[in-house]
Amino acid sequence: MALVQYLYNIPSERRLAKEIPLNLAWLWVLQYNLAEDTPNHSVLSKARSRFGRQVYYQFFQRTVKLCQGVGLIKGDKVVMDATLIKADASRDSMVSRSLYQQLPGTPEEFVDRLWQENEEDRNTDEGQPTGENIAKIDEKATETAEDDKGTGKRRGKGKVNEERVSQTDPDAALIRDAKGALQLVHKVHMNMDGGEARVITAVTTTSGDICEAHELPYLLEQHRQNTGSQPGEAVADGMYGTEANYGYLKKAGVLPSIPRHETWSKQDVSNREFVYDKERDGLICPEGQLLKKKAVVGEGKYIRYRGSLKSCKDCQRKQQCTQATRRTVYRRADETVLNWAEAHLDTPMVRKGIKQRKAWIETANAELKEQHGLRRARYRRRWRVDIQAFLAATVYNLKKLVKYGGNKGNLGAMRSQIAAVTRPIFFCLSPKPAFVYSVSPTACS
Repeated sequence: MALVQYLYNIPSERRLAKEIPLNLAWLWVLQYNLAEDTPNHSVLSKARSRFGRQVYYQFFQRTVKLCQGVGLIKGDKVVMDATLIKADASRDSMVSRSLYQQLPGTPEEFVDRLWQENEEDRNTDEGQPTGENIAKIDEKATETAEDDKGTGKRRGKGKVNEERVSQTDPDAALIRDAKGALQLVHKVHMNMDGGEARVITAVTTTSGDICEAHELPYLLEQHRQNTGSQPGEAVADGMYGTEANYGYLKKAGVLPSIPRHETWSKQDVSNREFVYDKERDGLICPEGQLLKKKAVVGEGKYIRYRGSLKSCKDCQRKQQCTQATRRTVYRRADETVLNWAEAHLDTPMVRKGIKQRKAWIETANAELKEQHGLRRARYRRRWRVDIQAFLAATVYNLKKLVKYGGNKGNLGAMRSQIAAVTRPIFFCLSPKPAFVYSVSPTACS
């Protein structure tokens, strides 16, 4: 039932339960005849509670194995990206996080405690959001769109998500989207194989304010577990281009086709325009002036360089370069990893792959949102949103299996291998569903 729901993007489980008796193809998939009663919608929520996240992950993992079995996973390149999905919660549900953490585990326990502790005032509204509180949330969330220097810290200098939490979905985070609107969101991170079929090999869900860079090691590890292979190249956008990720990829033997993360600065002249002079142990600015080494800071990890007062004062680009009396630039003491990454990035094939990334994984993100229900969270709490992401990725991979699987070797052998899982999917995608009762399962397999 869950596969049918996500394959056809049915938004409601109640609607799915009502429409199953009306669709002969779905009845055949679920192995019910016309005279039998079909399951109630509640079986799906019971299944999530009974099975938990792990069973749905194993089901997604099985589709990856099936795609790999028919040669759809190339394995030499992976592509990564993340997308925001709206949480099933309103901004009006935001309360103080410290107050929320004091609440008991269930609403029933909370009500019982209120009756015991405060018999005279049973209608307390302490902690409920007011117009003033929501206005403060709006003000604090104005700077939640960008991560702080790619460090992976919670997004937003106002730290609104550290002070406020949604009672409806505590795992969601409040941020501004690309259009500037405040929303409670989750973030789904995906890893895609770079082969022709572009099979999704790894999926995870985090709070919406977590930087994508944090999830790169986890996605690669999940990819290795699901496929049993180590990719030779990782392609992603600049949000993943942190030094920590470069170091991880270098240690793992994976080439980083990931642009270096550019932090926002008020200065028009970026630090990358300053070239290191090994002979003089200093930095040369774009105007040819030398910034001398002044100190080693950050427990020996960084070197501070500073220009002279005279050269900076007389420089024609001083207003664009710095508002201080002279320019200061920090450089890592050991740039071996950065030099290794930049040397790989400075090739035509890598630049081409970075451009292709958008057409590959961002197209998949759009398909998952528009056709398979990943635009908005259908459930609350992160483990349930994880299940939603697994199911959406599962039907996406099964469609790839149906589309590309027959092009690899003998179609009959391939179908017999995957019949147990995908025979119903082949039928659902058939252009002639009227032949449902004229084809036996044995013949299909």
